[in-house]
Amino acid sequence: MNIFQFAADMLHLYSVLLLILKIRSTKNVLGISYRSQEIYMVVFVMRYWDLFLYWVSLYNFVMKIFFLTATAYTIYLMKKKKPYCLVILILLKSYDNINDSFNHYYFIYPCKIIAFYN
Repeated sequence: MNIFQFAADMLHLYSVLLLILKIRSTKNVLGISYRSQEIYMVVFVMRYWDLFLYWVSLYNFVMKIFFLTATAYTIYLMKKKKPYCLVILILLKSYDNINDSFNHYYFIYPCKIIAFYN
């Protein structure tokens, strides 16, 4: 295994765990964009499309599954789990849908189409 890939994976793993720990400990999702998390999920699904088709290694399989589930869990926390997902901002602790105005559909659909052709 390439040492640079391993280092990048460990940094990414640390950042995802830190994000989830921050959400769970502070019980708020302020400053986190739900739409960016959706884009990450699309990127991971398209990037790891070959997960069940080709076997590379156990390490590769575990890391891909972890990144997919961690991103899905973050999306779940932001949209479904109380008190993170409240639409009405209670003491500015919940997801702020008004200020998250990035129109991500302009990027998601073309990326899906391009991913299927590559």
